[in-house]
Amino acid sequence: MRDRLRAFINHPRVQALIIVLILVNAVLLGLETSPAVMAAAGQGILLVDRAILAVFVVEILIRLWVYRAAFWRDPWSIFDFL
Repeated sequence: MRDRLRAFINHPRVQALIIVLILVNAVLLGLETSPAVMAAAGQGILLVDRAILAVFVVEILIRLWVYRAAFWRDPWSIFDFL
């Protein structure tokens, strides 16, 4: 199971999806600073933001389980965790 999850989270398409979600999340964070945008579409923005957060949490949990102690030896993993 661990090997299958390792292959999954390291697959180029999954990595590309995570990068796209990071970029979308950055745009949403910018939009959240605008009172006018939040008044018009705040609920939708917050919903998408929470969904992206859920994906990030699942990804980090999978990586923690797959890599165990080795997770903490990778600076990018520590950065992602924070």
